Amino acid sequence: MAHLFIRLLSPFEVILNGKRVTAFRSDKERALLAYLCLESQGPQRREKLAGLLWPDYPESTARTNLRNALANLRKVIGDRPQNHLAETAPNFLLITRRTIQFNPESDVWVDALAFLSTLEKSHATVAELETAVACYRDAFMASFSLADSNLFEEWLVIQRERFRRLAFDALYRLVEAYTTQGEYKQALTHTRRLVSLDPLRERAQQVLMRLLAYNGQPNQALVQYEKYASFLMDE
Repeated sequence: MAHLFIRLLSPFEVILNGKRVTAFRSDKERALLAYLCLESQGPQRREKLAGLLWPDYPESTARTNLRNALANLRKVIGDRPQNHLAETAPNFLLITRRTIQFNPESDVWVDALAFLSTLEKSHATVAELETAVACYRDAFMASFSLADSNLFEEWLVIQRERFRRLAFDALYRLVEAYTTQGEYKQALTHTRRLVSLDPLRERAQQVLMRLLAYNGQPNQALVQYEKYASFLMDE
């Protein structure tokens, strides 16, 4: 049974059966897979996907490009021809003449979906939050870009801000939980990450200074205050 491992909360990475996938012919194939993963709640119409990735092309050309990109994508992720669907393991992509859908029921793990699943819980445990923030290694599809597709770029910006905000929320929840338990070292670790993600965020800087003091490092708290003041002055 093929196992697929996809990282989106970092530079784009796909691992199939323990081996990194490098046979993508273009970034359009990577973009298609990422979009289908994140929008897996329902089938995506082919004309929408073609317009998303090839917005400046005639519709017929865009759909041909989509068909070619899809054919290679299926090869590189190990999907079988549709007439083999009777086999035990389901395909990663559910394909009809009109739609394409990423199959969340297949043998696949996507960091972004695991991250969202945890943060959708109203009472996620500390252990679950730790696992979630570990998934957030970098910005959504860090360093990735499709210069000739403004529509995809807009979607990318929205997702990056969405996941960044959720990462902040999860880290704050962890800091609060550890602080309440008096586990200041753990709280301090996550607060440092908050500050590294956004050095200008005043709330994170305040929490960091307070935790340094709680952790018996008042001098370091003063140093952090001076660093932040200098940083703001420079900005």
